[in-house]
Amino acid sequence: MAYPYPPHHPDLPYVGKQHYFLTFSTDHRSTLFTTSGAVDVALSQFLRAAREQHFEMTAYCFMPDHAHVLVRGLTERSDAKAFIKAAKQYSGYYFKQKYGRRLWQRYGFERVVRDDVELAFVIRYIVGNPVRAGLVDDPTAYPFLGSERYSVIELMEIGEYRRERLPERDLPPEGGSHGRDLPPEGGSHGRDLPEGGSHGRDLPPEGGSHGCLTECGFRLQAEDRP
Repeated sequence: MAYPYPPHHPDLPYVGKQHYFLTFSTDHRSTLFTTSGAVDVALSQFLRAAREQHFEMTAYCFMPDHAHVLVRGLTERSDAKAFIKAAKQYSGYYFKQKYGRRLWQRYGFERVVRDDVELAFVIRYIVGNPVRAGLVDDPTAYPFLGSERYSVIELMEIGEYRRERLPERDLPPEGGSHGRDLPPEGGSHGRDLPEGGSHGRDLPPEGGSHGCLTECGFRLQAEDRP
């Protein structure tokens, strides 16, 4: 019996000049993002998807077993669902080519950022994530935190980050809170798109990683397709 996909939230605007806060967990929450090589594979393909779908990666943080991404639509045609699909498919394909294993869990977490107050909260949460996890004492020391547009220090200023603010809880998913700092592993109200399946034929990979891009970061069978 096929497992039903949770639907995207019906009231969220997925197209246009919106900010979206996205979280993707690694397969089985495995600690895969611990080296610059692994992060570069995923980040380079996220940036590729962002270019294709007309998004800016305003902030990102690759934690050992998940990734937080804040993206902004640059045009009225910027499609968040298309970005999610492409980013996960591209990165999953090249990660498997390099490391021989699946990268992402099937579902993820998505949230439309509604105003500047929420935007600052999301940036503060992303910036503080490696500190809360005990990986570093200061966000500037974490190698897999960055932005297409800002330095880490600028992100800290935008988010009004202060060390004494920690710990903070994450924004709840659309429609209710799970009471956890990180979204649940199996997704929330919006399904994000699997790494492969028949969708893989729509978005052929481009040819590999574009090199180190960190600031210092559908189904399985589709990852086998060139």
